[in-house]
Amino acid sequence: MNDQYGHQTGDTAICHISHLVEKMMREDDFLARWGEEFVLLLQNTDKNTAAKVAERVRTAIMNHPVLAKEQGEIALTVSLGVSTYPEDGTNADEILEAADTALYRAKGNGRNCVMMA
Repeated sequence: MNDQYGHQTGDTAICHISHLVEKMMREDDFLARWGEEFVLLLQNTDKNTAAKVAERVRTAIMNHPVLAKEQGEIALTVSLGVSTYPEDGTNADEILEAADTALYRAKGNGRNCVMMA
């Protein structure tokens, strides 16, 4: 996005995605960002429910284009990797690595999809 539309539009898109996801979160969920990647921690959530939440997030972002100052509406898509404790790891590093691996599979699978670890 930054290369095509510029950093200001990229920053606008990150804020837009953050607000969309925050509206979908429960009180005990936690959202963090590193660069262009987000982590959504869903406490006490099984793999099936986590997959459903990820799909709802993907659909919400796809259905709500970002409004950029100069470019107007820009359609967004996201790729998501999902991992769960303890199935995919017993500590934070293992769980994040499993989610990251699933994310790269999603990107390699044509993007705009959810992949499970």
